[in-house]
This record gives sequence, C-alpha cells and structure tokens, in this order.
Amino acid sequence: MGKKKIIFYICLLILVALITSISYFSYAFLIKEDEYHGKINMVTGTLDYKIESSYLEDNKLTLGAGESITTNFKIVSLNPIDSKYELYYTTTNPNVEVGYASDTIDNPRGEIASTGSKNIKIIVRNNSDTSATITFGVHGGFVNVEYDEIDDYGLAI
Repeated sequence: MGKKKIIFYICLLILVALITSISYFSYAFLIKEDEYHGKINMVTGTLDYKIESSYLEDNKLTLGAGESITTNFKIVSLNPIDSKYELYYTTTNPNVEVGYASDTIDNPRGEIASTGSKNIKIIVRNNSDTSATITFGVHGGFVNVEYDEIDDYGLAI
C-alpha cells in the first residue's frame, strides 16, 4: 500500500469519527432540550406544618380515664406554597373518640395558604378506664395534585 493510500484512509477514519461524534452529541443536545422544554423547576422536600394548642406537648395529648376535653388547634403552614392539609390522629386505645365541633372555624381537611393558618375546635373523649395518649399530625400535598388521604385514622368530615 502506498503512503498516499494510508494517509487517505487515516483522514477518512478521522472524518467518520468526527461526523459520528458531532451527530451523537447534537442528537443528545436536541433530546435534552426537548426533555426540559415547558417544564418547571421544583425543589423537592416535604411539606411542614405546626399544630398549636395549650394541651399538646410534642403533638401529643394525654387524657385520664373517662376524661374529655374541647380545645382549639391552630394548624400553621410552614410552606412557601399553598397546599392541601389534613389533620389526623393516632392512638393505641380503641376507646378514644376524636372529632371536631360543629361550630369550628375551619375543617380538619382542605387547602391552606402559604404561611397561613387554620383554626379547628377539637373534641377528644377517653371512654376507657385507663389513660390514653393521642398523637396528632398534619398530612399535606400539592393543591392541584391528588394525594392519598388517610383512611385508616383521621377526623371525620
């Protein structure tokens, strides 16, 4: 093989490699542009809420045997966006009843403005002969996105 043929094949090989590289990276850039077109940037994280009440300590309320109370809960959104919220409770005592008063200002489930608050009048009854601890919390979600509601425990609406 002559020297000119070797140089020709090397140049041809470099040209093919160059065309292949440009095609591959151009396609990758086009795909990337396509993937992100029309999307919004979103910071991931959790939605946070605070429950305020004179009866709560670390979101827990303890009632003696046969006791009942009526108190106001203030749910405060610590989020920079509007969100859905749902007040819920858990307890290991099946004889505890938790509900909200008919004259409550806000429902235990709904939408809450960013850094806004909701006021809910809660009624808690311990119908057992032992003390009971009830833990309250707030489950949240984005306003325009469906989320799983808490069916196993919660406040009836």
